[in-house]
Formats: sequence, structure tokens, C-alpha cells
Amino acid sequence: MSSESSRGLVHLGSLYTVSETIMRLAGIVSSKGLTVLARIDHSGDAARAGLKMNPTELHIFGGSKAGIASPI
Repeated sequence: MSSESSRGLVHLGSLYTVSETIMRLAGIVSSKGLTVLARIDHSGDAARAGLKMNPTELHIFGGSKAGIASPI
């Protein structure tokens, strides 16, 4: 974990590409009975504005039965 973890952020590396990591994470979320509520592609929005940005997405998931919603 990086120093950012003390502010609620956790940075983890992945052995997979960004796209594959996102697909795997969505599968894990789904397998736990949670729903991906929103997927915000910051880098895609930056590209449409003519800007360069490393692949960056925000996923918000949750489950009404558990009464939770968590950004990832």
C-alpha cells in the first residue's frame, strides 16, 4: 500500500492489462451479488477533450440487500 492509504485510497498493481483487470473486477463484483451502478471513464473523457491521460476509470458498485455502495 502507498502513503495514500491513510486517506482512504489503496493502490494495487495488477498482472493484467487495464481492460482485463476491469473485466475481472466486474466479474468478482457480480459473483458477490453486487451490481456495478456506474462506470466513469476519466481517460476516455480526457481523450475526447484532446488530452492524454493514463487509463483511469471509477466504478461504483453496491447491493441493496447489504445496504452498501462502494466506489472502486
